[in-house]
Amino acid sequence: MSEPLIKDGAYYTGSCLMFGSAGSMENGSQYFEEIFTSPSKYNMLEFDEPTNSDKKIGLFSSAARGRWGKCRDPKSVYYGVEMVDKDGNSNIEAATEDILWERENKKRSSDHKAFHDFITQFPLNYREAFLRSKGSIFPTQYCNERLAELETNNTEINAIWKTKLIQTSDGVIEFSLDYIHEPIREFPIKDNKNMPGCIEIFEMPYQDTPNFGVYIAGIDPYDDDESQTNSLGSVLIMNTLTNRIVAEYTGRPQTAKDYYENVRRLLIYYNAVANYENNKKGLFAYFENKNCLHLLCDTPRILKDQQLLKMVYSSGNNMKGTTATEQVNKYARELVKTWMYEAAYSAEDGVTNTHTIKSIALLKELIFWNSDGNFDRVSALMMLMILKEDRFKLVASEEEDRLNNMANHPFFTKHYGQQNNIMADIIQQRLADN
Repeated sequence: MSEPLIKDGAYYTGSCLMFGSAGSMENGSQYFEEIFTSPSKYNMLEFDEPTNSDKKIGLFSSAARGRWGKCRDPKSVYYGVEMVDKDGNSNIEAATEDILWERENKKRSSDHKAFHDFITQFPLNYREAFLRSKGSIFPTQYCNERLAELETNNTEINAIWKTKLIQTSDGVIEFSLDYIHEPIREFPIKDNKNMPGCIEIFEMPYQDTPNFGVYIAGIDPYDDDESQTNSLGSVLIMNTLTNRIVAEYTGRPQTAKDYYENVRRLLIYYNAVANYENNKKGLFAYFENKNCLHLLCDTPRILKDQQLLKMVYSSGNNMKGTTATEQVNKYARELVKTWMYEAAYSAEDGVTNTHTIKSIALLKELIFWNSDGNFDRVSALMMLMILKEDRFKLVASEEEDRLNNMANHPFFTKHYGQQNNIMADIIQQRLADN
């Protein structure tokens, strides 16, 4: 809309400057980042990305430029050195050391927001400049670290299987490569037209027919073949033994039934049970018609335990999945955040579950999440975390019942009496520790 103001016919008569950071743009920062990382598409000047010369970006000015004062890091070789000399030249190395030293001081405090805000206000690379100061409740600094890893090193991305699952005449779901469709990895998207997507497998099932319950899923469904928004359907599969997301399918094929069928085959392939937003009715009807309701979880008991389920329904669609009220969504987002901060399975110190995510678009959604936008993968992840928490609480409850029954077993009360039942004391201590 602004371009004609700086043109006379085919000639440019002026220049347009666009500048800022996520901290000052908030919800619009996702669009600003799109322009910054695809400058030629918007007739902007482009520059080499510092870590990948094949990628072009806008002009980034590091906080290490024009940083006045002396380096304060006592361990740095630049300690006490001016960060800008008398002629106005920046000492980039000294300024970087000073910024990193201050970051470490912020990081050691319990105020995560202060650490996060300092990074966005004094960024050393363009990804840090697009960390949002408000809106997203998720650890966006971790998401940006992981996103940078995936985009600068293609090894992990190239190892992802672009998949089409085939059902044989005897009902078996078989793996095959999809040479036609591409996964949807950009975010945000302008519309959902002609975006069927394809299944991405990050980790294959650990055996041909995994034990039921090892894999669980979260689904953000849709009902209508056409939508006035840029909404997509999304499903995420998790291995509960490792807490890693092992597969994703996000897209909007020609019909909603095509989407439901891809989801059904993916669940069967992993022998997974799924939680889904039951506000939409089409998925339940399709699975019921295919005799596959066992793949959809019953309404999680934990929602009732958390007093988030006002009414227990007795029939139909409301017996399955989760009704996504605002209270439920808030609870689910906290579960997602907790999972993202947790240490990853069998990983080095400092590696969180966030650093195991292989979905580029999911990381972008987590970075730019806000209460007003459309974030389909995050919604699927929320459904997944509710089911994960429900399964954990269910196992813990069953273990508690088993231990209590053991503690009160007639053998121990008969031979030791209730007062001297050592086994009961041991078991009660274990329950307390748990």
